[in-house]
Amino acid sequence: MNNCKGYRLLVLLGALLVLVSGYGCSGGGSSGTANNNNSTSVAAPTLTPTGGTFGQDQTVALQSSTTGATIYYTMDGSTPTTSSMVYSAPIPVSGNGTSLTIRALAIKNGLADSTVSSGSFAISYSTVATPTLMPAAGTYHSDQTVTLQTATTGASIYYTTDGSTPTTSSTLYSDAAPIAVSGNGTSMTIKAIAVKSGLTTSAAASATYAISYLPSVATPTFTPSGGSYSGAQSVTIQCATAGATIYYTTDGTLPTTASTVYTAPVAISGTGTTTFKAFAVLSGVSSTVASATYSINAPASIFSYPLNPQGGLIQSSMVYPNGSDNDMYAYKDFTLGSDQSISEVKWRGGYLHNATFGKVLFFTITFFDSIPGGTQPLVTRPDAGAETYLAKYTTSGNAAETAVAGSSMYDYDFVLPTPFAATAGKKYWIRIEGEQGTYSDWAIAAGTGGDGRYYRFATGAAQFSFGVGDTSFTLK
Repeated sequence: MNNCKGYRLLVLLGALLVLVSGYGCSGGGSSGTANNNNSTSVAAPTLTPTGGTFGQDQTVALQSSTTGATIYYTMDGSTPTTSSMVYSAPIPVSGNGTSLTIRALAIKNGLADSTVSSGSFAISYSTVATPTLMPAAGTYHSDQTVTLQTATTGASIYYTTDGSTPTTSSTLYSDAAPIAVSGNGTSMTIKAIAVKSGLTTSAAASATYAISYLPSVATPTFTPSGGSYSGAQSVTIQCATAGATIYYTTDGTLPTTASTVYTAPVAISGTGTTTFKAFAVLSGVSSTVASATYSINAPASIFSYPLNPQGGLIQSSMVYPNGSDNDMYAYKDFTLGSDQSISEVKWRGGYLHNATFGKVLFFTITFFDSIPGGTQPLVTRPDAGAETYLAKYTTSGNAAETAVAGSSMYDYDFVLPTPFAATAGKKYWIRIEGEQGTYSDWAIAAGTGGDGRYYRFATGAAQFSFGVGDTSFTLK
């Protein structure tokens, strides 16, 4: 280190006394020239950057404008000397949380040392943007695929699916492989971090997904299936999903929950084309729409007893509430030449007293293979004990009633919900009863042929009497 000092001397030169000023330096310094009053120092080093807080690692360059000067520096804030580190390359300042002070001194032989330059540096990395998970956490009724994103360009995302905290050893996310969350009852917690060199790792994002499938609803089915039929049909609509409500239309329009609710088989009578459409709903979930088209052609009768010329009324189902009165029912036989499936019954009837006692509310049609006879009835009414029959149908108001012009009688047409299978050559009996909540005197129209009978039962007993009464009906 140079130690320079200024000085002044009085020198006697012959008769003259001369004042000489200058400076001298120990350690190889040279003395100044005479009459030189200006001392020269090395330019202080500059630091680039000059100091401050930075969001990423830095390199600090030191420079002196004095050519040939040597720069010594420290990084712990102490004063540099010629024993300190000699600057030769930019100084790295790196690592999140790093804080240091660089001090530098420039020295050159023959010149005074520079002043000490200083700069303080702090490294505080910027934080990577927290990943976002799409869709948002929640319960879903179908399988999901979850995508991860971060707003920090170039950042890598690491994730876990077991709820543990992710690290750079966890699974690396790829846009080409979103995370599948699938299977009814599945619950998955996804956690993710975003990492980029030189920046602080993001906070962990977390989302929990649950998969809970809604119950699927089966598409309704029609029985019989759509097609062409020679005769009226009774269409049953069913859904295999328990508790589902079925809505339907019969005009070909799409059904909605404002459409008719299915509760009982739907009769199609007459001729023409009818298109059913139906769907089922359970807990807000709808099935697909089912459709069936039925073309009804005029059917040929399987069996018929025509009206007699007079078309009179045969006493049939006269029901009285008074326990002392009688119940009266009419039976009629038929035998078919071939095995048949009876799907429709047509008959005509009226009121003995012009419905004085109230109109029929519904009808009951019953098939037997025997009727009461002899001294002990083979068929007994419920009020007289158990009744044996082959099949029984209740119209529940579904029988089509058409007034017969010029008379007080009506034509009735009922499609059996389930066809009655009749065997060729076997004798069957049919009973058609008009039912009334209080009492009625409805009677069936007279027919020709066969063995028709009507029976009078004493209420609560098995006593009866019978008379002959051929009745008219048609089977299809």
